[in-house]
Order: sequence, then C-alpha cells, then structure tokens
Amino acid sequence: MIKENIKRLRIERGLNQQQLAEKLGYKGRENVSRWESGDRKPNLSNLLKIAGAFDVSIKVLLEESGND
Repeated sequence: MIKENIKRLRIERGLNQQQLAEKLGYKGRENVSRWESGDRKPNLSNLLKIAGAFDVSIKVLLEESGND
C-alpha cells in the first residue's frame, strides 16, 4: 500500500517526516504524516514529487508488496 511504501522509503533513506516534507516543498510534516497513517492518499502531483524525491517510479509507490 502507498502508506507503507512511503514510510519504508523514507526510513530507508534516513529521513524523518519533516525532512521529507521539506524535500517536497512543504513547511510542515502534516501531509507526510497523513499519507503514512492512511488518513489521506497523495494526489498525482504529490505522487510524482514523492517518486522523484525517492528516485523511484510511481509504480513502486503503488505496489502492494513494496518491492523496488
């Protein structure tokens, strides 16, 4: 699921939620927190930003298994 993949990739890259948010152009970590908790799903624009920040394809973010 998206939420697990975002969290896994963030942790693998040694980022906290605030650092990822800043990489994506946000001042606070709220969006990242909502995505990782499953309260919200990132829209297409944010999926593109997240994929770019992690240097992976959107497919990797959407995969159920979370495999690269």
